[in-house]
Amino acid sequence: MIKTFQLGKVFSTNDSIVEAVDDLTIDIASGSIVGLLGPNGAGKTTTVRMLSTILRPSKGGAFVGNFDILQEPLKVRECIGLLTESPSLYGRLTAKRNLRFYADLYGIQKQERDDRIKELLRNFDLIDVIDHRVETFSKGMIQKLSICKALIHDPEILMMDEPWSGLSPIATKELREMIEGLSKDHKRTILISTHNLAQAERLVDEILIISKGKLIASGTPADLRKKFMVKPMISITTENKENFNDLLSSVEFASNIDIKPSGNVADITINSFQKTPDLINHLVNQGVRIHGVQEKIPSLEEIYIKLVKEDKNEN
Repeated sequence: MIKTFQLGKVFSTNDSIVEAVDDLTIDIASGSIVGLLGPNGAGKTTTVRMLSTILRPSKGGAFVGNFDILQEPLKVRECIGLLTESPSLYGRLTAKRNLRFYADLYGIQKQERDDRIKELLRNFDLIDVIDHRVETFSKGMIQKLSICKALIHDPEILMMDEPWSGLSPIATKELREMIEGLSKDHKRTILISTHNLAQAERLVDEILIISKGKLIASGTPADLRKKFMVKPMISITTENKENFNDLLSSVEFASNIDIKPSGNVADITINSFQKTPDLINHLVNQGVRIHGVQEKIPSLEEIYIKLVKEDKNEN
């Protein structure tokens, strides 16, 4: 569980005052995977650092795992695992010695510590390199070991800042599956701050979009599509090239016809997906042979770009 109440952070420099996070109020349920999205400078990393007690808020507060980040920072640190964008591992030490070092910081007893290290390395497919120096690891292996480090004390909450940064497509897929497993099998609450919209859309239960330190939208990917979609669009593929503009000139619920260079494919904006059968019947009645119909639902990336642009224009 993570709850914030008008959380804010102000940075002062010689030239200006920057409000990195402004009145952020969110409520993340236990056991969920939540994506924290926003452009560079939106306040994502600052938010994660406040929730993990690395930074002290300038105003407001938060509870992480039922502990107050201002009054009980040590308790908060005990209940969270933190994966930063730049993992803090020691290259000259082996995977085992890295994890031993961090386990000792949490006061984990020797036998429990060693069993835990082997379990994590086995689960993350690193057991064969347990005695290899980290400086020999690939980026993907380092990211896996960093997650092992974050999980060494078996925290109930995992916070991840840009977990897919610099990973190959294969390592990205493996990491996504690992995160899914951590949530599903171990009921952990996972907060992911990321620019990787494609991975977030596949993975998260809820999305929080922030811009200039403020929360501008929240909800499930499906909720956000429904709420911020301007109008639905369908793609029609026909057997032959067609003059879609003439064919649809009398159809009041169809507009913005985008005919592709092939001439037999058109993206058509309609008032509602409920009008799709009417549109197909209209074309068929005019002798058009239809090969395919696809309802085009806006991606999370399209919604994200739309919201951020609107927020910039308003300011």
